Amino acid sequence: MDGLCIDMAGERVHLLPCRAAFWERTRTLIAADLHLGKCEAMRSAGVPIPLGVIERDLARLAAAIVETGAQRVLVVGDLLHHGLGLTPQIIASVADWREREADEVEICVVPGNHDRALGAVAVRWKMEVLDEVVREGPFAFVHDPGAAVAPAHGCVVWSGHVHPMVRLSGRGDSIGLPCFVVRERAVVLPAFSEFTGGVYVAPALAQRLLAIADRQVIDAGVFSRPRAAERRPQRA
Repeated sequence: MDGLCIDMAGERVHLLPCRAAFWERTRTLIAADLHLGKCEAMRSAGVPIPLGVIERDLARLAAAIVETGAQRVLVVGDLLHHGLGLTPQIIASVADWREREADEVEICVVPGNHDRALGAVAVRWKMEVLDEVVREGPFAFVHDPGAAVAPAHGCVVWSGHVHPMVRLSGRGDSIGLPCFVVRERAVVLPAFSEFTGGVYVAPALAQRLLAIADRQVIDAGVFSRPRAAERRPQRA
């Protein structure tokens, strides 16, 4: 299995280059911010977005399920982007993907701020909608990391929402990459969808920035140099 294995509260978790994590003991694939229908919502506003984005994201998700042998997918918020993106074609396409590629896998969703229309498709897509904060073993799952402290006290909190990125710099050149933000009691996942923006996270003490570079997850802390505009405290 590609990626980087870490220990969180005594649990083995694999951080994967597909922008998801795999909780080994429970056979759970953890992902955040798929933003299904984002392209369609933007096209409805007249933005000339190309076709095929959702198909590529779902293909990566299906490949991750096969690679890990996951029995469950836990989406930590923002499965959807906007109700405008739930066209009949998208609803049918995701339902077909579910039947064809992920029929035997349980899919659960911790609602995020973009998931207002989730009730309209959850049954058709055979997905279970959970509470906004879900606690399992030593972990708690919530979409927004800023909303997790009180209900998840004492747990390792897994979240999304921020779409964290890190800037790697060297010899006058730089590149921005999606990353996992790992602290002692919190992990912020990168956006699973490749068609998203992000927030640059500055290096900090007691925080690991694990960047996704091609098919690898690398410790980016020693290579990252925040620009002046990025030195402000970030939500991640």
